[in-house]
Amino acid sequence: MLVKQLQQIGLTEKEAKVYVGVLELGEATAQEVAQKTGLNRATIYVTLESLLEQHLVNRVDKQKKTLFCIEHPLQILDLLQKEKHDVEIRINLAKELMPELEMLEKVTGESAKVRFFEGKEG
Repeated sequence: MLVKQLQQIGLTEKEAKVYVGVLELGEATAQEVAQKTGLNRATIYVTLESLLEQHLVNRVDKQKKTLFCIEHPLQILDLLQKEKHDVEIRINLAKELMPELEMLEKVTGESAKVRFFEGKEG
């Protein structure tokens, strides 16, 4: 259930499984996470790197082993706030671009075309 909820907020299925696996294990090696989640080790390393880039997990070196642990769960909210901010910036840029795009549309004389689709495929 938690994996599905994490997917709904934007994590991939593998990211969600690995995140929950690390959460349940506490500090764990990639091998332990692989055993817990049922994913292969290569996938675990790629997914852990993705979670590291998103600041959702942390890497700790202890006694010649690399262990992974989750960052505070509030990092998820921080990640979503950053994504929201990035979307707001793109929306504002699009708004600034609208007058120029509308002017070009008037100059070319081309307007939106209506298309009709029929049948199941349509």
